Amino acid sequence: MSGILSSRANSTDQVVLLDANLDQFKPVSGLYLMGMIGTGLAIFAFFAALVVAFIWRAQTPDYWTPVELPSLLWVSSAVILVSSVAAEFARRFLVRGRKALYRRWLAATAALGSVFLALQVASWRQLANAGAYVVENPHASFYYIFTACTDATWCWDSRR
Repeated sequence: MSGILSSRANSTDQVVLLDANLDQFKPVSGLYLMGMIGTGLAIFAFFAALVVAFIWRAQTPDYWTPVELPSLLWVSSAVILVSSVAAEFARRFLVRGRKALYRRWLAATAALGSVFLALQVASWRQLANAGAYVVENPHASFYYIFTACTDATWCWDSRR
């Protein structure tokens, strides 16, 4: 224990209170905020470039067969929207110091995020079962790129 305490701690019988309270929520620093803004802008630029490429590629109709998107995507969109609202509630309870409510809303956010991912995988499977693959149809490939199905074999290969 002596390695943790300073030499002055053994010479006094008084308790020393520190100013910092680890239980309080602290505002974000400027460097963190700039990093978050930079990351957000990079993600925005990436998706903006994808949208421009999609619109440009759609002007050349060769091999551009429209793909009917699964109706399951409306459900997954609603789930991710509700998850975002739950995350905002969790953030507000954290700021107010109401940890029990914060934990509940954070757990709800995580659960809804898991449901969203499961719905995304199910929609990818529906598209693959309908014959929409990355290598055969640029329209389908843009959907898979937008939704990050870039590594799964069943997105790519029609010879399952």
